[in-house]
Amino acid sequence: MHNSFFQTVNLKGWKIRREIGGKTKCTYEFKNDLQLGPGQKIKLFSGGAADMKQSDSDIVCDFFTWHAGGGSYVLTDEYNNEKASLKMTITN
Repeated sequence: MHNSFFQTVNLKGWKIRREIGGKTKCTYEFKNDLQLGPGQKIKLFSGGAADMKQSDSDIVCDFFTWHAGGGSYVLTDEYNNEKASLKMTITN
């Protein structure tokens, strides 16, 4: 996740959810104060990929997998307002 905004954002209460076929498969909530400054990045890994964590700012989620395949990731703020989304499609 990259803060391309010009202000620091506190991610406490924000959520990233993974949807496939319109159904939520998993959700990660930022429960603690996490200040993401302008230009800063963090990486989120599923528990099954915890060994890929390379820095203290990387986060390991409390579920094993984000689930493979097409679908989308949706980022919402503490008021459930959509702030960003990423749609993935798999082609043969």
